Amino acid sequence: MMKSYLKKQRLLKLANISIVALSLITPAAYAEEPCQNETKVYEPTTAIPSDNMQDKYPNNTFKGFGNTSINKFVGHTFTGLKILGKTIVGATLEVKAKPGNSSLSSNDTLLLIFFGASGSSLAPGWGQHFGPGNSTPGLLSLPSNQWQTATYSNGYTFNLDLGALPNGGVNIINDLNTHGFLDVLVEDDTTVESVKLTVKYKCHLSPCQYKPNLYYLDEDKPMNVWEMTSYLDRSSKHQQKIVQQICFTAPSLAADTHCAYDWYSSFQGWSGKARQEGDQIFMHGDYSKNNGHTSFQWQIVTQSSLKAKKHQTKGFGHCVDWQNNKVGSLGSTMIFANVKFVRINTDEKCEKFREEEIKSPFPTTTTDKPTDILIKTACGVKDNGPIIKQDDQLETK
Repeated sequence: MMKSYLKKQRLLKLANISIVALSLITPAAYAEEPCQNETKVYEPTTAIPSDNMQDKYPNNTFKGFGNTSINKFVGHTFTGLKILGKTIVGATLEVKAKPGNSSLSSNDTLLLIFFGASGSSLAPGWGQHFGPGNSTPGLLSLPSNQWQTATYSNGYTFNLDLGALPNGGVNIINDLNTHGFLDVLVEDDTTVESVKLTVKYKCHLSPCQYKPNLYYLDEDKPMNVWEMTSYLDRSSKHQQKIVQQICFTAPSLAADTHCAYDWYSSFQGWSGKARQEGDQIFMHGDYSKNNGHTSFQWQIVTQSSLKAKKHQTKGFGHCVDWQNNKVGSLGSTMIFANVKFVRINTDEKCEKFREEEIKSPFPTTTTDKPTDILIKTACGVKDNGPIIKQDDQLETK
């Protein structure tokens, strides 16, 4: 009896461990969305200089934001600026500062640097006096605008374009991409209230390594509209069903070797996601206000050059349409179909697809329950009548 009890306890313990492990695997961990251009704002609340910056100035003391003491540097290192699959295409730096209680504030300098190991310099960087100190132009435009408390007791906000910095137009955007960080240093009587870095990122389009892919044909020329024809799978004659056009967005690297796309149909309100690995294409989408769902698996099988008299990229595979059903049921299958994809066009029609200007062949409903009057589906045509199993489905006469 005791052995049986202990065995039961061990099994329960293992089950609990398994449940905990499964709870750690969230859908977010597997999320693979196509790359999106974005703007990120980095706004630290505490000034944190890197070790390399402090190694450069071992005999100097660093102070934090809002600290009004003099003869101390303010330093902060923006880190983690690199994002996989994206390039920095623009950046601005906002520095809110005011002169310190010292006449020597007028020769204080704002420096944008890239410090390497032991304080070495990885790039030329950029620097400028706040005011016209040391007989050189300052960030403040007029020579009379000395960087002193009497003139700027309430402080001043400096907005710097890192692609065209003042007094020389120095561009450090490439350095941001190369090194992935930025050192901001202010010396040494000036009070810095805050710094804010705004970075614009643009997706790489080149990481999609597969050729052909669903967007480009030859020489990076967009050829991203495909004509899809469906054929009833169970029909011995493979009866043709519907023809539509599908537009794919520019590819991005989703995860490891996958290329990611969004796609839109010439049928209004039907769109979804696509992934490519090698010649294999996997797609899913929704239509009829989420009452209908579809999935494709197909493979690119042939391609001819754009220079050929009739360029052709073709693919063949399978499609299935279904509707939601009660939990535990076998699902409401609409149709299984064979599909053929042929590349036909440039992206001139894609905007219309996205704007949903083309009339949909599908009836729509506002109910969340499956409807049994969806006559046309994404990859076929279903008999007018109750939803039935695929094995019992009849060809439309």
